[in-house]
Amino acid sequence: MFSSRLTLESIFCIIVTFVIIVTVSFNVSFMVDQKTPNCDDNDISLDQPKAVKVLSDDHVACNQHRRRRKIAYATLSYGEECPALTCALNMREVINKYNKSDSSGNMKNNIKCDDDDIIDVIIIRVGEAIPESKLPQNVTQRVVNPTKAKGKKWWTHTYSKFWIATWYEYDAVVFLDSDVLLLKPLNELIDLAIEVPGSIISPRAYWIGQPFATTGMLVLSPQESERSSTAAVSEMHSILNGNAGAIGDGDMDWFNAKLINRLTLVSGWYTLLCGEFWPSDGIYNHFGKQFGLSQNEILNKAPSVHFIANWKPWDTKMRLDPKITPELKELYNIWDGVKKRACGT
Repeated sequence: MFSSRLTLESIFCIIVTFVIIVTVSFNVSFMVDQKTPNCDDNDISLDQPKAVKVLSDDHVACNQHRRRRKIAYATLSYGEECPALTCALNMREVINKYNKSDSSGNMKNNIKCDDDDIIDVIIIRVGEAIPESKLPQNVTQRVVNPTKAKGKKWWTHTYSKFWIATWYEYDAVVFLDSDVLLLKPLNELIDLAIEVPGSIISPRAYWIGQPFATTGMLVLSPQESERSSTAAVSEMHSILNGNAGAIGDGDMDWFNAKLINRLTLVSGWYTLLCGEFWPSDGIYNHFGKQFGLSQNEILNKAPSVHFIANWKPWDTKMRLDPKITPELKELYNIWDGVKKRACGT
């Protein structure tokens, strides 16, 4: 009888154990199936993005439980003040629209991105400081000495953008030339830079032979560690301390000559040229054809647009050309609106 009882108890235990295992397995499977989109299953390739949907307005940052990071967005100013004031205000407005808190950590309302980063917007000013009364709200400036290395033509002081390599208080710094219009935060590139202290993330200058990077927009992590003693960002210090001279016409030539083998190159998608929207340009509809998207869809999804060469937003010549597309006209209108709020004209 004792043997019979033991057998029944054993059978009962086996049945209970089986039920528990099945229940736990189901719950775990359900949790895995419900994981947050774009955390571990992000379907965008940073170098050649196959799916641009994660860059659209419904993109949600996934690092809810990480520490609060300190990020800076910066632009360079020398001479005329208004372009940098416009660029800085544009960055601040885009950041405030998409992110959860401003530079003071104040919570924002109606935000789609769950992002606790503290984000500063800074103008790097070469020469005399911009009067504080002209600075947009929540925008600051850092007056710097010009580097010994000088560019040619209008690139005289562009090497001074590399002062961001010394901003050690930041986990990452985003730099945009003052003729770049930011349309969405560059969260993917910021995350990538922070992963490797001392690294530099730069979009490809996709309109010329590769490999070649653009310096109109770049993201770097200025915090160096033992594993990054030969990091790309350390090379910038040779310009800042006067031990390296200029190469070519401007900072972009030096940047590629010295750093191309140590950069993390990403797709030029992150900083489109405005020629994307100009029918007679050699790169017209470059990413539209690559992604199978219309011009309007490209405009709505693009992270930023660079007004290079004759397309400068403060020059009215190209706006009067009959070939101008609705998308390019819209970009000029966005710039004009920000400029009016930044400079009053």
